[in-house]
Amino acid sequence: MHSALFDVPAESATGAASTALAVFAGITRLMALPQADEILKRFVPWLASEPKN
Repeated sequence: MHSALFDVPAESATGAASTALAVFAGITRLMALPQADEILKRFVPWLASEPKN
């Protein structure tokens, strides 16, 4: 099915998907750290979490 839609072997697509998943998991892990939120509040406040009320 995959080969019918795209002109790439299924093995490459699976490798690309697993790589993307690992990268996104790493980014998610880093963004969960309090230090990351402090950096965001300082340099890009529109991306920082909002304070809990």
